Amino acid sequence: MLKLYGYFRSSASYRVRIALNMKGLDYEQVSIHLAKGRQYTPEFSQLSPQNLVPVLEHDGQRLYQSLAIIEYLEEKFPQPALLPKDAPGRSRVRSLALISACEIHPLNNTRVLAYLSDTLKLTDEQKPKVKTVLEQRNAKMQELRTESSASMEERRAKRLAIEDEANKKMKEILTADQYKQYEQMEQRGRGGKGGPGKADAGKGEKSKGGGQ
Repeated sequence: MLKLYGYFRSSASYRVRIALNMKGLDYEQVSIHLAKGRQYTPEFSQLSPQNLVPVLEHDGQRLYQSLAIIEYLEEKFPQPALLPKDAPGRSRVRSLALISACEIHPLNNTRVLAYLSDTLKLTDEQKPKVKTVLEQRNAKMQELRTESSASMEERRAKRLAIEDEANKKMKEILTADQYKQYEQMEQRGRGGKGGPGKADAGKGEKSKGGGQ
């Protein structure tokens, strides 16, 4: 029996429910109310050390992270298939899934939003401006990833130019102290130290909820 721990407003849980329903699988749903902080109860913390949804239980196994769960379902229950038979088609489907999970979802994750409000202490005027800059940067990065003609050096130069452009805009929006916090966030996103950055934005950690 499949047992899914999720939340109706969690887009990560939604992805798994779509896959389960497309495959016509019977499953039990357990709601974890993220807005009320139910993901931090001792009982759920034992199920999910990251305090995130979704979590899928099957045959004594406990599975985490929405895309990994969907890959498991595809391998365990191959029919009907979620992925096309041809390699280019499969790559396209995976890239679309990653755009949602890694490019869009992190900006709307409650943990990241809480960081922007509580740590950076953005004002209501700053929030939409910062979101626009980050969305534009991520869109340009995504376009860069799909370029097949550019060399490694050209890609690196373009990536640095995109980051520099975003940083200049952020300097205009943020105060000096806020920008320092932002730099620390970016450093952590590249593997350094600081606040929650893009690299771990889809993974989640304790704040006010979320999932991947």
